[in-house]
Formats: sequence, C-alpha cells, structure tokens
Amino acid sequence: MLASFDGTGFLTSDEKKCRDLGALFLEKVVKEPSMLSPTDVTNLLVGVQLMIMYGPGSGSGVTSITLEGLGNVGCTGRYMELESWANTEDGRHAAHMLEAVAKALEYRLVKHSHELGKGEYEAAFTAGYGWTVCIPLVQGPAVFAESAMTCMASVPSMPSCGSASLGAIMGFPTPENSPATSCMKQGLASSPAVRACAAKLLSKSVTGEGFMSYLSKDGMKCVTELVRLITNVSLDGKSSLESLHDMLYVFYQIAQHMPDPLCKHATEDLMSMLVGLSRAPVEDAPAFYAKGILSTLKLNSSCNKVIKTILSRFEAGRGADAEAVLKAN
Repeated sequence: MLASFDGTGFLTSDEKKCRDLGALFLEKVVKEPSMLSPTDVTNLLVGVQLMIMYGPGSGSGVTSITLEGLGNVGCTGRYMELESWANTEDGRHAAHMLEAVAKALEYRLVKHSHELGKGEYEAAFTAGYGWTVCIPLVQGPAVFAESAMTCMASVPSMPSCGSASLGAIMGFPTPENSPATSCMKQGLASSPAVRACAAKLLSKSVTGEGFMSYLSKDGMKCVTELVRLITNVSLDGKSSLESLHDMLYVFYQIAQHMPDPLCKHATEDLMSMLVGLSRAPVEDAPAFYAKGILSTLKLNSSCNKVIKTILSRFEAGRGADAEAVLKAN
C-alpha cells in the first residue's frame, strides 16, 4: 500500500501515523530493492507524479512541453521549481519513492540483467510514465536528479526526447524555448553522487544522435563541461573509479565519431591526465581509452605539440626520480 494503481497510499494519507509507517517501509525497500514487483514500480512512479502535480505543479511557473517519441499517452513533460518543495515532508517522500524505483531498476536491469523477468520492469517503467517523470527531474535538486538519472541509465533504450537530459547536464537551457530553473550546475559541482549518475547517463547515450547533436551545436560548451566533469570525477577518489571509466569512454567515443570539437577545445590538463593514464604498466580500460583519445588528438598539430611537451616532462620526471633513488642508495 505504499502506492496503489492511482498513486495514492500510505504516503498520501491525511494521517501522520500512516505516512510515518509508509516512510519506514520505504526505507526497507530502498535497502532491499528486490522486494519491489513491476506493479510496485509503476504505482510508485504514478505516486511521485501525483505528489508533484498536487504540490509545486499546482501553482504557477510550470513549463509543459511535449516529449517526442512516447506515443500519445503521458507524453507531456512538466518543468517547475522544486528546490524549496524538496525540503517539505511531501517533497522528501516523493524523492524517497523515486529512489526506491531507481534502486529496483538498477537491481533488476543492471546488476541482475540476466534474469528473465527484466522485460517486465522495463514495461513497468513505461507504464508509470517514467520518462515524463524523470526527464524534467534530471535538472531538479540532487535528491531527485540522482534517482532520475539512475532510472534513465538503467533502462536499456532511451527515446529521442531523453536527449533533453543530456543537454541539461552539459549546461544547455532546457526546455530550449522556455528554460526552466536548473540545479544541475550546483549538483555537479558539489555532489559526487550526482557526478557519478551524470557520467553513467552520458556513457550510455554518447553514441546516440541526441548527444552528437549537442556536440555539433556548440562543441566548445560541450567539451568544456565534459572536461570539468571528468576533472571533478578524477578528484573524487577510488569510490568514483567506475565514473572515471564512464567519462573516459565518453571522450573515447567523441574522439572516434566527432573529433573536431575535442581537438579544438581539449585543455592541457585533460591531455596531462590522459598521458598519465596511458602510461599505466597494465593495459586496463582507462589506459586503453586514454591511448585511443591521445591517438586522435595527436592528429591535430597544436594538440600534438602539447602532448609532446607533456611527455618530455614525464620523461624528465622519471629521470629525476631514478637519480634520486641512486643517490639514496
């Protein structure tokens, strides 16, 4: 009874004791996502949308757009300011419900993707209007954005309208004709979790037409934001190693399919990072991607000159280290 077919349930009850009971049960569900059935996923998504529409969605300042590629039902995405509402009781419950859905989809479609019933969870996400719920929430407060991006990255295929979320990550005004308030910049700057979710969603979508269209539209803006993201991810430590792999894959695919913006706007810091990764003693995934990206950058005379300078510094540093060891001995 967390959420019934129309989205109502414990968390929409008028009685606080019922809402508290629902919140306690929801905590258990988040810790054990295998508990959620496909029907539960659908109902919780409907519940999230219900709480948003009767909360901030009932006031002014709501931007509605048609999301292409979703058919005729549930294809309206609604953008609104959620930052203040996220700190209310209803806002926290809605965020927690979406987190439960995200955990369940990640568990069923990513961590246990070999299971036969995974198709039912994909269908459940669609039946709960998951795309229309999640796409606008990507640029909402971090408590919504993390779960929304996790849901979208877990589902195997993304409709064309999902590219709006990629634009939000790379700093493009969304929706284009009537931009809504976005918390993405703050989230990417302050939250390792948001960065990890963004990296995962980008790595899944980098070869799609939507991503490449943004790169064609403003290559400088895209590369600048992507470089900032991979730099911050690299500083997050070992816990974000998978996110670093995701971002290296993004740059590798750009180098393979649309290298011009990367060659024009790659920074010396990025190239230094790539040179360092490429020199790993073991040919692991980061080293493979770094070498591939550097091979493309070397075809550009300006980038090649910078890379040669970086390599000479590495060699000089190695010589100095060896001399210091000899003196110590």
